[in-house]
Amino acid sequence: MISRLRETVDQQNFEAALREGVCEFADFSRIATESEEQFFSGVRVVPSHVGADLDVVRVPECESILSSLESSRQVLIVGASGTGKSGLLWRSASLLQDGPMLIRVLRVSSDSDVQSLIRLVRMLSPTPERRVVVCIDDLGRAATERWPEARDRLLEFSGVSILAACRQEDLLPSIAEGAHLVDSRLARESAARIYARLRAAGFELATEPEEAIHRADGLLMEFVAIATTGRRLREVLRTQLQGLDDTDHADSRELLAVITALHTLGRSVPADELPRLVGESPAIVARRLSRLRDEHLIVSDDGTSWRALHDLRAEVLLDLLHEVPPPTLATTYARSIAAAPAEVRPMLYRRAATRVLRAARLETVSSVADRLTSARRVIDPLVKSIADRVNDLANAPGPTSAREIAALVDAAERLDVSAYVAATLGYVKQITPPTIVESRIVV
Repeated sequence: MISRLRETVDQQNFEAALREGVCEFADFSRIATESEEQFFSGVRVVPSHVGADLDVVRVPECESILSSLESSRQVLIVGASGTGKSGLLWRSASLLQDGPMLIRVLRVSSDSDVQSLIRLVRMLSPTPERRVVVCIDDLGRAATERWPEARDRLLEFSGVSILAACRQEDLLPSIAEGAHLVDSRLARESAARIYARLRAAGFELATEPEEAIHRADGLLMEFVAIATTGRRLREVLRTQLQGLDDTDHADSRELLAVITALHTLGRSVPADELPRLVGESPAIVARRLSRLRDEHLIVSDDGTSWRALHDLRAEVLLDLLHEVPPPTLATTYARSIAAAPAEVRPMLYRRAATRVLRAARLETVSSVADRLTSARRVIDPLVKSIADRVNDLANAPGPTSAREIAALVDAAERLDVSAYVAATLGYVKQITPPTIVESRIVV
């Protein structure tokens, strides 16, 4: 009886991480439904895209990743948005599928997620002879914020290796610790293979491969855009946005701004929140979302939320949508964050402030005092949004109000620190002796 009870409990623990959506066994047998045209326009690559052979095998990059995995237990693919990190991650993992067991981590954002993942891996009993490779994409985003803790515990198992991917801008010391870093920039040999694939698939090619390679600067999505249109991705997306300027669809830009803003912070927008955010009826919002989806600007994975197709596309679109304010970028971020769960909003405010300050080009302001004034001004919509939320909680307190207020006040203080850092960092760099190695400042 006792042994049977233990078997039942063990099985429940084993299934918990899978049932709760923390992870799954990497499955390359599922076939993605996107066409080649949709795929090469830019998508967030997942195992099913590799299973459908939509990607082009980037031999030099994959060889570097697999070679690194032989000599290091933790390999981290790093690069700018649009270099094809996710595709490299899952194609490299697929080349391992006849050997170790592959776990795909979907979420590790809480202590419960960490515990569930560790329990599952422990029950797989990994050893050097029976390896488990834990694969995770999008490190440094909200859904993976507890990864450093999970990684350290996973590496306590002698038979566990880790294959991960992270955007360059999200690469914190805590994420990179102990990892062998692999550059995801597009190799010339891989670019030539992709060009040949585009030609074979019937794409109209606007430039010769050498020109596209030269102009793309190692960015996969830029290479495809230049090869197929002769224009950079920014120019292609600008043309798409101009198509939304007619009277019937001009308000679609407002929806697109909200969706892309939250995407750049690592979140999708719940569909039911959008009518409230933009002040329109569900029917009107649905019609505009349909247009944006048909324009290949947004996508819904599960029918309950919306996101941009790819990180780089989201960043470029968001920048284009704010070339001529109003609204300002900070105002759009403040509005978008209201659609996120309360418990993650403080972190999203901090991330948004970092992005807004980076886009503000404060280096063009002469004095440090003026830079600080400008920095505070550009993030002011975020500060006001936090203050409004704190006032609402104080006037109508609930069981978790005190905790949420404390987190929001902490976020507001960090926003002020971010403004100081943004205002003074340029001056600090000027007076820093060349013998001192610059390190990333995280607030």
